[in-house]
Amino acid sequence: MITAEDIAVIYGADGKFSAEGFEGIRGKLTAAVAVPRRPFTLTRTDYPRVYVTSDLHADLRKFTQILLSSGLVASDFDPYSEGIYDPRFISEIRWTAPPGTLLVIIGDLVDGKRSYNGGHPPYNEVSDPRGSFELLIFALLYNLRIQANTNGSEIRFTLGNHEVMSVIQPVIPLVGPPHFTQYVHDSAITFFTTPDMDWISRRQSAIMPFLELCPYYILALEDEVAFVHGGLHSQGAIVQDLAALLTAYQGELDSGTQRLAAVSPILRDEQTSPIWTRFYARQADGVCERLTDEYKFILVGHCPTTAGYARFKRIIATNALYANCDDGGVIPQDGKWVEKVDKQLCVLLDCPAAREGDDAGAPRLGFVDTAMSACQHYPTWGPHQEIPHAPRSIQIMRLSHTEAPSIRYYNRIERIVSPTGAAEVLYEVPVAAVPAALPAALPAAVGGRRATRNRRRKNRRTRVKRRR
Repeated sequence: MITAEDIAVIYGADGKFSAEGFEGIRGKLTAAVAVPRRPFTLTRTDYPRVYVTSDLHADLRKFTQILLSSGLVASDFDPYSEGIYDPRFISEIRWTAPPGTLLVIIGDLVDGKRSYNGGHPPYNEVSDPRGSFELLIFALLYNLRIQANTNGSEIRFTLGNHEVMSVIQPVIPLVGPPHFTQYVHDSAITFFTTPDMDWISRRQSAIMPFLELCPYYILALEDEVAFVHGGLHSQGAIVQDLAALLTAYQGELDSGTQRLAAVSPILRDEQTSPIWTRFYARQADGVCERLTDEYKFILVGHCPTTAGYARFKRIIATNALYANCDDGGVIPQDGKWVEKVDKQLCVLLDCPAAREGDDAGAPRLGFVDTAMSACQHYPTWGPHQEIPHAPRSIQIMRLSHTEAPSIRYYNRIERIVSPTGAAEVLYEVPVAAVPAALPAALPAAVGGRRATRNRRRKNRRTRVKRRR
């Protein structure tokens, strides 16, 4: 575990990142990475409850809020106070979810800034005066994962385009830093700026060891659920099966034959990469037909679920479940465009199954990017003005297994609304909709095998009497 003492010494006398102080944490990460790597495919029956979110974008406050509201953790520290920087926050927070719980974050944990003018104001950022939130998020996940593993639970994250372009490959050879540097929030740049090394390299050296412990571009629960930042489908004039390409590459990472730092070419194309594509959100039609058949249900992040995207606009407008989901737009106020104060983004389900082998109506696609990070707020146009970062409504998806007869193991899907913690069912397998082939097996469950044999004997006697 990373201790309070480990956290305290990452800050130097000037409050900036201390490479010497980080060595204690680095030693623990180095020891942990030597443990045999767990494969990207998990056994679904090990995790009857699965919580899914994405795109934290360095907002430790919002992420902690949703963990608390969902009952996954308990903490004595208020994430909306300076107590979030207390070294004991990371060491004393407690994983409280029941055994068999899986938490998945689908990419983009880093980069807490959004600019609307090429890196210049107006922009918005996470509320991180010390600049250490990115590092603290990974330390938090590291400690919680150790605790979760002790009760048969698990925590994993996938890698998004921001991890690749801002941390794993922050510099393009012979060209220099890419445009992703404009997404790193200002206080983080200050935190990692030291006289002996540029902030890009220093930040990479601190975050990369955490990524090595969770080097997944895709996660899967057998053939039922896949988690990937962008998407898995056939794309482009030359049809490519992104699922097959990505799972093969992930297999190389799992076996150690490929290094995380050596980014595959399939991840670099902004239009077709499984961690870059926005095809699902941008296309109003033709989405469901392009989904891979390798998994029954695909969950993605990457695109905030606002009606600014053609697909989301249609889902929100036509499905009563999402009637209260705001379009995330802006309104004119005092001569400026400002964000709607009642903005609420939702986890969305899409592409109801109609194929043989699926429960009728079960979703084949889900979106979980609810713009959790405060940097996703639309800024006031003009001089930089930070929007208050108070608690606001955030949703996280929960998949669960119930005993209702169904083909899919995860036959209930809910949204957990933070900060209330209220659960709302989005999809549940109707018990009445049992496939026709199943009733033949049901009598054995009512009275056992002996009762079934007795019923069969009685039926035979009745038929003999009728013939007589």
